[in-house]
Amino acid sequence: MLLILDILTNFARQKLFLTYKTMNKISYLNWRTYFNPQTIYSVGEDLILLDSQLMESPRYPFKTDMLTATICVKGRAEGSANLQKIITQPNSFNVILPGQIITHDYQTLDFEARHIIMSSKFVDTLGLDKRFSLFNSHNHVISTTLSDYELEAILTFYEMLKWNITHKNDYILETVRHMTLAFFYGFSHTFQQNITSKQTNRPQQLSDDFLSLVKQHFKQEHSLEFYANKLCVTPKHLTTTIKSTTGNTAKEWIDKHLLLEAKALLKSTNLTIQQITDTLHFTSQDVFSKYFKHHIGITPKEYRHNS
Repeated sequence: MLLILDILTNFARQKLFLTYKTMNKISYLNWRTYFNPQTIYSVGEDLILLDSQLMESPRYPFKTDMLTATICVKGRAEGSANLQKIITQPNSFNVILPGQIITHDYQTLDFEARHIIMSSKFVDTLGLDKRFSLFNSHNHVISTTLSDYELEAILTFYEMLKWNITHKNDYILETVRHMTLAFFYGFSHTFQQNITSKQTNRPQQLSDDFLSLVKQHFKQEHSLEFYANKLCVTPKHLTTTIKSTTGNTAKEWIDKHLLLEAKALLKSTNLTIQQITDTLHFTSQDVFSKYFKHHIGITPKEYRHNS
């Protein structure tokens, strides 16, 4: 009897742990609810083309499991992906990789763009991370400015994709897969040149390494000393270098990541504030609430229920 009770108790604990792990995931945004259906051209959920502009966008940080490529034709929009600033303006071409926390700050009334959205499953079939080194970068956004000729070429590719989607055949998924892969082969040099042009002196390399570490460890490690030790520099040197290369101190970057994750968890999950406290490794709910209010101006509970 005691053995049976022990087994049942362990099972209950395991089930509770798995339930918590499942809950402890930021919900992905349902893209379709934010676009006019008449502007959508799609192959199931694998590949979606969107003409023109966003109908509306969440006012809080949200997560997407799609790769999103945006070609701007007119106007301007600003936002971020995992705190990496995104400026979308005429002739810009931005690719946001799957799994990022997105914020959308604003767009002008005349904003016009073409969006190519690919599911993670579709991206995996392309093998972009194995074919192109730029997809292994710790950057979550790949951006470049197109010449007028390049812009015309990409818009032509977009229209070819749209034509194939609207004239569906038995091999439509394979058709768009090969077309998309050919596109990335054709334009990879444009992206690579943009990344290469940003390479790097020692302070910039230290900054890149620091930001990469923060993205990996910010939930568990909030102290500047942890990152300085990992990078084999003093906290003072790290703070000075990060401030000079990014405009923010190292501690400010740690705080930015913590607060972004906290906002997304508060808005996109059913986790209790205590569970979010545990997820972000604060010592108590009171400490987390005071930290959040100090930076945001309202408590986590107020933020959650704020529209």
